[in-house]
Amino acid sequence: MPNGTGVQTYAKNLAAGLRGSGRCTQLLLDGRAGKRESGRLSRILRAASPFGARASKMTAPHAGFDGGWMARDVFRAAQIHFDIFGRLHGVHSRTLPGIMHWTYPLPLVFEGVPNIYTIHDLIPLTHPSLTSIESRRFRRIVEQVVRRADHIVTVSEASRENIMSLLGVPAEKITNTYQSVDLPPPADNRMATPDCTYFLFCGTIEARKNVGRLIAAYRASGAQAPLILVGPRGFRADAELAAGGGDISPFEAMPAASGHGVWHSRWLPRPAFLDLLRGARALLFPSLAEGFGLPIAEAMAYGVPVLTSAGGATAEIADGCAMLVNPLDVAGMARMIGVLDSDEGARAQLAQSGLRRARRFRPQACMGELANIYDRLDPAFS
Repeated sequence: MPNGTGVQTYAKNLAAGLRGSGRCTQLLLDGRAGKRESGRLSRILRAASPFGARASKMTAPHAGFDGGWMARDVFRAAQIHFDIFGRLHGVHSRTLPGIMHWTYPLPLVFEGVPNIYTIHDLIPLTHPSLTSIESRRFRRIVEQVVRRADHIVTVSEASRENIMSLLGVPAEKITNTYQSVDLPPPADNRMATPDCTYFLFCGTIEARKNVGRLIAAYRASGAQAPLILVGPRGFRADAELAAGGGDISPFEAMPAASGHGVWHSRWLPRPAFLDLLRGARALLFPSLAEGFGLPIAEAMAYGVPVLTSAGGATAEIADGCAMLVNPLDVAGMARMIGVLDSDEGARAQLAQSGLRRARRFRPQACMGELANIYDRLDPAFS
């Protein structure tokens, strides 16, 4: 819960939006509560139970939530249950929530209540070579999810179209709410300024994020501002870094005044990362496949210019307010990075248009869409 990727941020902002609208928010927790798992055999026995997982009600608040439920080893057992039976693992409780909103397509269903699932993207199906997720198993899970769901939520029109076309979900059963962006204001009440001295990429270092081509383009651009990469190593990370030419230095060793070069930090605390984002000359995010592209919206919300990929969800989220590039064209990307490095006027224009676009992703807009779904499925929410 303390750290995570875009999906974790989605769940965190969803919960905050619900609390802000006066709704009760609760959690389904792994009942181990931090204790060591007793053994694989006991997990398999729980997963093979025809009665599903038994969840016990928590009455005390937990991690800012209004209590919730605990079910022992429920998330890992559900994966094994699916492998054995090819169906969702049922969660049962004597005390029921009004609605269960799964913020990721897990092979789980809370019995006796409406179930909503957020499917962020179908990248394992549309771009199987760019992810370590096994595409056939993923398809089986999401097919079961959409069959059982009372409603599907997603985060872009690009993802919505993919889900409808690839999984046969009718239009009335799926809603694009986009992903809300809820950021603290800058401590000094300033947005990014033209004298910002570095470029920033944030995300997992993996093939899907196109990091190798980004580094190669940056090095070919002649840019004087350094490039800082923030994110853990992921799928084919070594190959991506090598494709960019290697010679990546640890961010922690970066001097206060540094020239041209590439620097990498595997992780930064959220406040430190947001400080880094606010101070960037531009966000460089030429991803090959996204369901939403949270860094784009977050950078725009702080008035940071954005370079991202033409086509798909990234262009949709940018909506003409970012510099769009062909992510496979290293030379073209290098030219655009050179413009961002040297053209203060271009950066200022992108910053202003990005601030306007970011208003679409305010929590109130996202929660308005979700409130309509919740109220329809459970009148007690209205």
